[in-house]
This record gives sequence, structure tokens and C-alpha cells, in this order.
Amino acid sequence: MKHILFILFYSANAYSLNITLPSESAMYPANPHPAYVTTLQKCLICHSADYALYQPNLSKEAWLKVTERMRLSYKAPITQEESSQIAEYLFEYQHAIKKK
Repeated sequence: MKHILFILFYSANAYSLNITLPSESAMYPANPHPAYVTTLQKCLICHSADYALYQPNLSKEAWLKVTERMRLSYKAPITQEESSQIAEYLFEYQHAIKKK
């Protein structure tokens, strides 16, 4: 039994991968959008700005579902109005960045 565990342990390490995580100090670029400051204040509490960029291209409706889930399920400190504004900002931000 010890030999099997030894082989499994070392064979698993032979196939390990290195994963590079996004910078936790990433920021949303300065933007005149009305929800820019709210997004900085409320969303960066839990995750980096890069988190939004790693999402698939989402519609405004899909972003609203995401922000509402953050508000209702994860108790993010945002109002329903802020949720809607943040969703619009994230949609515009994501699509502007992915066009570059």
C-alpha cells in the first residue's frame, strides 16, 4: 500500500501546473461613467478589477443578474439602483477593453 501511495504522490507532482493569478492591485481605469466610483467603492471590497475581465462577454442583462446575485446572495453592500448602475458600467467597461 505504501508503494502505491508513493507512486501516486510522485506521478501527480510530475503533471502539476503553474497558474498565474491576476494582480490583486488592479484598478478600473478612470472613467466618467456615473457608476465608476461606486464600482470602485463597492466591488473592490471582495475582488480585483481584473475579475470582471475574466468573465465571458456578458450582456447588460447578464451583468445585472451577476450584480443582483452579489447583492442578494452574497450580501454585497449595494442597493438595487447601484446594482443596475454597476451592471451597466461593467458591461461598457468589459466591451471597451475587449475591443482593444
